[in-house]
Amino acid sequence: MLAISGFSAQAHLEPDQSNAKNTSEESCAVQGEPLSCYGPAYNASAACNVHEKSWKYCPSDITSFVDVAFTYWYAGEEGLGLAQTGVLTSGGTSYYGPNVQFLSQSSGYKPGFPITAGIIGYHNWELLAKYTWFRGTYTTTSPQLPSGTAYTAGSEVLTGTAAWSIADWFLQGPGQNQALLTGASYSSAWRPALDLIDGLASRPYYHGPHFVVSSFGGLRVALIRQSMNVSINQLPGDITAGITNQPLHSHTHSNSWAIGPRAGCQGRCLLPMRLRIEGDLAASLLYTR
Repeated sequence: MLAISGFSAQAHLEPDQSNAKNTSEESCAVQGEPLSCYGPAYNASAACNVHEKSWKYCPSDITSFVDVAFTYWYAGEEGLGLAQTGVLTSGGTSYYGPNVQFLSQSSGYKPGFPITAGIIGYHNWELLAKYTWFRGTYTTTSPQLPSGTAYTAGSEVLTGTAAWSIADWFLQGPGQNQALLTGASYSSAWRPALDLIDGLASRPYYHGPHFVVSSFGGLRVALIRQSMNVSINQLPGDITAGITNQPLHSHTHSNSWAIGPRAGCQGRCLLPMRLRIEGDLAASLLYTR
């Protein structure tokens, strides 16, 4: 399973509305009368600039906006074991002692970005189109092994060459020799790529003088591509049939797409100086291939 998580910083761009009634939600909260005209219930649209003690509806003309954010996400995946240590003896067999080292693919944080474009229409309903981009490259290189290693099997002591025994990234095709390959060194590069495309409808409204709630629903399309390139310098004496001692390389890749409905809610806590804290809770039900 590919898992990606992280945090983002966001900038909001919209037309100059200094002479219009329709402004951003921050301006509503910094007016001298923050929604006091609505009594105990807060359900006013968060896109209207309410400055009088009466109901104010948004104008019928359509306005637009763009959100640009910077994300720093962590990408990781289960099942990316690469190799383990062993001993290649003169008999050509790799034995594993009690102090086996395992090598797994590295992972970490990488930058990305989402871009959202939308329009605000009648009663401040918002129609949004959002694109999320993420790419990452993670490389792993095996540590240097000692020149000789002794392994005890019962009363027998076997001495041979310390080696990395590769996982089944090589020789996976039908009819291939499934014998493990051993090498003095090992390297890999994992490259995940994620694209998310969302089409959403939303209407933000106040749930308090400084708290905005925006429920949304729509459609999500997800595109996930991955590739794994691995290389091993094969050791002399490896008994794998049909392959001479040489550097070997393997390329494995997968492509998937998904589509389905998406729904959720966003909350925004408005702070002084036009700052805000926001969080999202959403779920998608995707058909995936």
